[in-house]
Amino acid sequence: MKRLFVLVSAAPFFTAFMTDAAPPKHHVVSEVSGYTCMMLKLTDAQRMDFAHAPQFKTAPTSDAANVAPLTGQVAIRDDVAPENGYAEAINFAGRKVWAATTFLAPYHVESEPNTTCHVVKYSDNTYGFTYRR
Repeated sequence: MKRLFVLVSAAPFFTAFMTDAAPPKHHVVSEVSGYTCMMLKLTDAQRMDFAHAPQFKTAPTSDAANVAPLTGQVAIRDDVAPENGYAEAINFAGRKVWAATTFLAPYHVESEPNTTCHVVKYSDNTYGFTYRR
């Protein structure tokens, strides 16, 4: 009987602890205007060459420092013309980066042609994509 009392009396504490410890939900705050979704356009050989993955750059030149590998979708600024073959983009942290246009194609899904991609800002001030059909 004594053990049952301890378990029952501790239950509200553990329930409250577990509920309060949950992180806030990550949710879309707004769509980001001025940017459009692009996707990678790579050959099978390029996809498998992990040592030479296409990179986001710090500036619109091939000798600029690499920031990170290009992601599957890229948020390209749509009101600025490419410079030296590089398009201005933002990464998930919202920082300006550059992507070689040779690796980019308009976003599309062959199996679901009505799907559209939209650049969004999340509640934690990061950026990403949402998709609609």
